Amino acid sequence: MKKFLIIALSILIIVPSNVILAADNCELHNEVTDIGNSYQFTEELKELESENSDYSLRLIVTSSKQIDYLDAINTATGINNLYVIQFDNKRSLNKAYEYYTSLPYVKYVEYDTGLEEAICDAKNSVFTSNCISTVTQNTDDAIKLLKQESMAMPEIKVGVIDSGIAITSFTKSRIDGGCTFLDGYEANGNDDKRGHGTKVAGTIIQNSTSNVRLYSYQIIDSLGQCSLVNATAAIYRGIENGCKILNCSFGKSNGGSLPKFLSNAVDAAINADIAIIAAAGNDSSNIKNIEQYPAQIDGVLSVGAIKPNSKLADFSNFGEGVDIYATGRAMTSYDTNGEKIEETWNGTSAATPVISSICALLVTAKPDITVNEIKELLIETGYSFNEENQSENDRIIADAYGCVKKLLGKDLEQVNLDYTVTPNETTGCSDISFSSNDKDVKIFYELGLGSLPEIPYKEITGASQYEYKLGDTIILSKWHMITVAAYAPGKEKKVLSFSAPTYNNESGYRLTQSSKTQQYNKIDRCQFIDEKVIEVPETINGTEVQQIGDWCFIGNKTVEKIILPKTVRQIDRYAFANCPNLKEVIAPGVEICGMYAFLDCKKLKNVEMPNVTIVNTGMFKNCHSLETAKLGELTEIDNHAFFGCENLKLVKTTNDSISFSINTFKDCNNLTVYTPDKTTSMYSFAKSNSVPVILSFQYKFKGKSNGRFVYEDSALESTVSYPEKQIESMWSEECINKSPDYDELGFLLNLTDDGIINAKDFAVLTKQAI
Repeated sequence: MKKFLIIALSILIIVPSNVILAADNCELHNEVTDIGNSYQFTEELKELESENSDYSLRLIVTSSKQIDYLDAINTATGINNLYVIQFDNKRSLNKAYEYYTSLPYVKYVEYDTGLEEAICDAKNSVFTSNCISTVTQNTDDAIKLLKQESMAMPEIKVGVIDSGIAITSFTKSRIDGGCTFLDGYEANGNDDKRGHGTKVAGTIIQNSTSNVRLYSYQIIDSLGQCSLVNATAAIYRGIENGCKILNCSFGKSNGGSLPKFLSNAVDAAINADIAIIAAAGNDSSNIKNIEQYPAQIDGVLSVGAIKPNSKLADFSNFGEGVDIYATGRAMTSYDTNGEKIEETWNGTSAATPVISSICALLVTAKPDITVNEIKELLIETGYSFNEENQSENDRIIADAYGCVKKLLGKDLEQVNLDYTVTPNETTGCSDISFSSNDKDVKIFYELGLGSLPEIPYKEITGASQYEYKLGDTIILSKWHMITVAAYAPGKEKKVLSFSAPTYNNESGYRLTQSSKTQQYNKIDRCQFIDEKVIEVPETINGTEVQQIGDWCFIGNKTVEKIILPKTVRQIDRYAFANCPNLKEVIAPGVEICGMYAFLDCKKLKNVEMPNVTIVNTGMFKNCHSLETAKLGELTEIDNHAFFGCENLKLVKTTNDSISFSINTFKDCNNLTVYTPDKTTSMYSFAKSNSVPVILSFQYKFKGKSNGRFVYEDSALESTVSYPEKQIESMWSEECINKSPDYDELGFLLNLTDDGIINAKDFAVLTKQAI
């Protein structure tokens, strides 16, 4: 700290030219930063803070030479050629700014920023006292896999840049170091007067193994305020302490340009392969429209918050600048007394340490993992929509188990879980029972009435999640969509969802007619649970069936084939998900199919929906047996659309470039792509991933039938037929004469989905059979 007395200032005023000359003749700094300098810098910042100095009268200067402090009243120096210079009036501040910017050896001059309410903690949200993130992000299974593989558990240092971490019965065994940048606080950073950093630490402790050691870097005071220069110094301190991860559950979102001194510190951390995990903020806004630091700095992994049901939390920022999402609502942690929190703990602040915990597990599995590898793993294994993350419907949610499994190339045996649904003649509803032959299994279930399912894991008094005792029967009094999860030591949990129908509709279906808020006549419940073939009628009580609603057939254990009439134009989300024996779906009229419509239908082999051109999120995810998806020429393929379809043979796309994400075709090892143009994004994808490409369909003449010519599509393993006169009118006399009986004629043919033949769609005819 360079603290100048008034008398010294008066001397400088008398001889300003000498001072400037001395500064100009200074030697170049050594660019290497050492721990001693970092510690000195920390102490000088604390002393500067003790003067209750005004952030708005502070300059941050980076210079390759020592600089003149002019009429500054305080300074802090000592790391990466960085000078923090405090003035006591705006006139001095502005003159200094002009002077420093004129010097050729000064890289930049910026104003410090004081952040009020810097922590990204959401207020006034419903709280339940259970750490739901452990199961929603599959951290429990990730830890089980690490232990199963008897992984060495090297020490992983995680820096928590926050309001401090209180030493309590819950945190004391995990804290290894730290410091404060604030005056009047304990030197080790453990005097948490806000409580926020302690909650962040509690979340990390609950979601990581004991080899993860915490360092407290205290920059936020009791009012939730902090200085960005203190945050910068904390990053450098974390680098020098050997932290592998820095958790930043704070941010600036009140405008202004990105401070270079902060981005330089971030760059230094990333160059040292330190992951900086930062909260995206709680403005309920697209992050590109606001300034949120450090979340928006290149290389930082920015974190948004979701609810336990994977929907975007209403407070969370979103958009292209948000890299990953984790549960940030209804979270558990511990207070500064070591007591379990029974109050609100929500926000992107709460979601950020969940991601930090996952990163710590990845570093445990691979100590030399890079920041880029961590980010790629999170995105590749995450679930939900696409990389743009533009809205509530576009985000990637972290999956800790998926990350560790991918990294190690190993997985866990899954818990055995089954369920039985039977009609209850007395109630007119369903009786439910669960079974498992795993030792020490615990089963929990949730009763839903139409919202997205949450993963049940613990009995919550007064809520709709319950623990199940083997041998019991659940007697329902209404329709429910049930989600059940089973847990057993050393095994991957298993989660199933299914419909528990009522039995009071004569037709076997409940149909709701179209209205101002519903475009089509929709079947939203089905009571058939014992039929192998379900053929939905065109009309029910004189009303045309046009839509299959959310979860309508979900979890039907018996059905093997479903036939929808041409009148059905839309299938909603999860409509046929988790049907373990479903093999075939015929839906000739469907134009729109919702997300996860066929999720986990592992025996599904054939789907015919020739009018569907958009494959929604997770639509065929984990349909391992799917060979042929007879869809239209696709114009959009969303995240996880064909994830795990290891037997899928062909996907047709248009000649336009289409959007698809990194996880769209994961594990589709037998895939061939049809795209009619070498300039399309699908062609580029196929070539870069060694996926075979067909640039036109191949048809072989099979014979005549009822006045029509029949051709076999060797790629799709299907046939098409066309009227004899229509075919002959398009063939030249020469071709007909060469093969008058059409016995061996084969040709390349580009077809439209509606079967209309156009002469310019034909490729050159050839006598050679294909």
